[in-house]
Amino acid sequence: MSSLPSPSSSLSVTSIMVKVQSISLTFSLFVLLSAATAQQAAPNAVQIAEQDPRGHFGQPAKGDTSDPITPGIEFLANDPVFNPTTFCAGKTLTNDSQITTGSCSSTPIGTVLDTAHFPASKFLAPTNGQTIPGDKDFTLQLKINNFKTGFFDSATFDYYAVPFTTDPQTGFMQGHSHVTVQALGAATAPPDPNVKQFFKGLNDDGGAAGILSVTIPANTLTAGINRVCSMIGGRGHAPPPMSLIQRGNIDDCVRFNVVGSNPAATGAATAPAAAGNNAAAAQAAAAKAATAAAAAQAGAAAGNTGAQKAKRALFKL
Repeated sequence: MSSLPSPSSSLSVTSIMVKVQSISLTFSLFVLLSAATAQQAAPNAVQIAEQDPRGHFGQPAKGDTSDPITPGIEFLANDPVFNPTTFCAGKTLTNDSQITTGSCSSTPIGTVLDTAHFPASKFLAPTNGQTIPGDKDFTLQLKINNFKTGFFDSATFDYYAVPFTTDPQTGFMQGHSHVTVQALGAATAPPDPNVKQFFKGLNDDGGAAGILSVTIPANTLTAGINRVCSMIGGRGHAPPPMSLIQRGNIDDCVRFNVVGSNPAATGAATAPAAAGNNAAAAQAAAAKAATAAAAAQAGAAAGNTGAQKAKRALFKL
């Protein structure tokens, strides 16, 4: 006859099972608390987009009106095939050079500026509406606040390939600026960004005052209304990322009037750009300039009326 387990042995088994369950529960709580603590204690860790039940990567689903976002807008992040790690798959990768046909970059953004360290630009010369003589050298002056100038990486080998960095002492963005001048004339259409009259990267250290300058040679600009704009860039030439969208512009643009430019020099400088820098078009423009110059000489012999007609023809190149 088999003996039944004693009450004391049954109690021991029950106690062991309770202890095992307690240990398992304690371990589970420890894992959860450790994960939460690690997330809070490591703000600089790589962040993965948090899944939102309304849509992908924390964005509202299409047509969701629970947030103050225009209904019907389909966000890129809502595309189920979008994945940051494979976004550039099948596309030409940015290879540290200026690929004018376009490319896809996987370079980390780097430092995103806080509002206390936003840069700001202002042209000291020319001033808005100023008239300058086009047949003389002219010096542009640009003042930049809250910006560590003098950081300029190669546009040939490091273009858009360097994350944004800040000065360890001041917290200001490290980089440089550029200036570009375009002729506006009387046209209401926006100017073609591929056509410029003057461009220069301002790579120098602007010192404590943050003032950068460059001289535009005589007879470079077209007579009439011109626009000069600054373009702040990080050391890799990309515009700085800002932590606030509702803000003022960090760059400056000024419109000014150019008078007295040498007509022949102006025609030679602007015709190739207007023709897309095509060599054949440049030759044709030069021929037109020569024809107009000859007409101007003939007009001078015939009187002021002929000279004025030739001058008008020359400015239409």
